[in-house]
Amino acid sequence: MTDTATRDQEATAPAWLQAAEQEYARLGGPGRPGREELQRQADEVNNLLARLGITPITPARPGDGKLIAAQLLEHDADRELWGVDATHDGWNVVLEAMNWEDELDVSTGPVLTNLATVVHVHRHGDPQSKPRRSLHDEALHIADSLADDPHALGNPVAEQLRGLTLAVLHLAGAVVED
Repeated sequence: MTDTATRDQEATAPAWLQAAEQEYARLGGPGRPGREELQRQADEVNNLLARLGITPITPARPGDGKLIAAQLLEHDADRELWGVDATHDGWNVVLEAMNWEDELDVSTGPVLTNLATVVHVHRHGDPQSKPRRSLHDEALHIADSLADDPHALGNPVAEQLRGLTLAVLHLAGAVVED
């Protein structure tokens, strides 16, 4: 709707609907918190941070229809440290982890209860996420297990598979080094 159409609708809308529109803007509706709720959540995040002795880079604040999280720590790809923000999930103050490899990879972490939780998320990311897999180590384990398996010894397919696995690992190492 254009601004003119909105003003025309407001001028012709009943008084109860105008009051309802104002209340909706203030309180929000299903699935959309209003300004007061966002401010309450921001205050709760900022108050908890203050109680824990955390000075955020930027405090939590209401945004346009959503809470803007408090930035606690930036990610650091050189040191492999995750970025950490504090936000509100509607019930609790929770941490968000920003992957040091891809800052668009953000996951909601644990409830913020103490400083150790912040340090853990900064070092390891979201503790609820799956551990990172080392495909190199897995392939090397498979190749080694084929060499140690008595059923695979002398089996031409198993020997070829082991040889191909080791060759791919060697080439992958050469590509990474270049």
